Amino acid sequence: MASAVFYPSSLGASGAIYGIIGALAATKPRMTVWAFGVPMPMFVASLLWLALDFGGLFYTSSVANAAHIAGLATGIAAAFPGRVMDGSQDLLQNRSGAAQL
Repeated sequence: MASAVFYPSSLGASGAIYGIIGALAATKPRMTVWAFGVPMPMFVASLLWLALDFGGLFYTSSVANAAHIAGLATGIAAAFPGRVMDGSQDLLQNRSGAAQL
């Protein structure tokens, strides 16, 4: 739906995949994933994908970058309330409760 404003036609499920990425970034931010050939925390990978898609909004291509961004935001919005209710830890705290920078 988000891509309808930017593109005359679109097809695919990549927005839904980005929704899963957003949900994982909200619920398991320190989970290690391989992105761009490098292991990194999930929240870092999601920020890199967000930055690439945001940059892609300004270049003509056949990629529905707006759908990717909307999917990522929707995944975070859908998963974040569950994270807060189950008492999951903050991004900057390690398991002992000490702040980690």
